[in-house]
Amino acid sequence: MDTSDHDWLEGRGPACVLITMIDDATGRKLMRFYPGDSTASNMELIKLWVARHGRPLALYTDWASHFKANAQARPENGFKAHPD
Repeated sequence: MDTSDHDWLEGRGPACVLITMIDDATGRKLMRFYPGDSTASNMELIKLWVARHGRPLALYTDWASHFKANAQARPENGFKAHPD
């Protein structure tokens, strides 16, 4: 899963990013244009993937902030990843 920030519409439309998911095993691809690279846009693409192809066994992403836990989400700050 990766995002490409490019002038896709060559200045003739609003700025957008292309977010792509590729299955390494099959080469299957799913991509969509979004207004920006956000948690919501990435989760929407994952939801579309799951609806079409099922749940992936693993998901490889870049180190963008929407793929990492922030300080408020750490266990020592009261966040529990799994319910007891």
